Amino acid sequence: MQIIIDDLYVHYQHTSSNNAVNPVFLRLHGRQQQWNTFDKLIELFPEHPHVVLDLPWFWKSQKPSDTWWVVEYTKLVKKFLKKVSPNEKIVVIGHSFGWRIAIELVSTTKIVEKLILLWSAGIPPKYSLFSRCVRSCSPLFNWLKCLPYLKKVITLVGRKLRSDDYLHAWTMENIFLQIITYDQQSQLSQIDIPTLLIRWDQDDQTPIQDWKKMHTLIKNSLFHVLPGTHFVYQEKPNQISAMIKTFTST
Repeated sequence: MQIIIDDLYVHYQHTSSNNAVNPVFLRLHGRQQQWNTFDKLIELFPEHPHVVLDLPWFWKSQKPSDTWWVVEYTKLVKKFLKKVSPNEKIVVIGHSFGWRIAIELVSTTKIVEKLILLWSAGIPPKYSLFSRCVRSCSPLFNWLKCLPYLKKVITLVGRKLRSDDYLHAWTMENIFLQIITYDQQSQLSQIDIPTLLIRWDQDDQTPIQDWKKMHTLIKNSLFHVLPGTHFVYQEKPNQISAMIKTFTST
């Protein structure tokens, strides 16, 4: 399916359910992903209608002409919901970058009933002095990479200091840099709806102390740590779905 929002074509899927009373599950994917990243989970919730979309820049949705970050994506999601799921109860499931949008959405609107967050980074990362110095020299490094005999060295340094998402950002570099440094602690403290936080033990992007702080900031939240990787919801959909069903039924 496609819908036009602010002159952008947005690709999405909207599935019905066998129970019209249950809230809609809105699923917001992470970077370098697309709407069907949640397929394994969706299959385990036939009792809920589901709305999933390709965020602009990803897969089948149109690319914006300018640089977007969390606020712009959140505005689009709000308009999308008004068109696709007006006046319906919403449960948001955000993964990775989708978590960022979910936090912004919940802190600025009252349309969400419950929030489920799978991996996130609402607190800016703390870099070492060496890493900060190297990052401040990023424009110089980009220029040096144009020199054939230095390209391999500069690329190796970048791999040591930057996340996998950054290395795959390509033309989205400006967006990614704004996203990872965006401090959402004030928004986290404004969330007052039931929230489920799910972290996995192989998370090497967000330190456990940041997770605990986010859990403290969100007043009505539950926090669980599971064995697995960044895509634990694909690796262990039955376990994740059981946790979600328990959470949404209370």
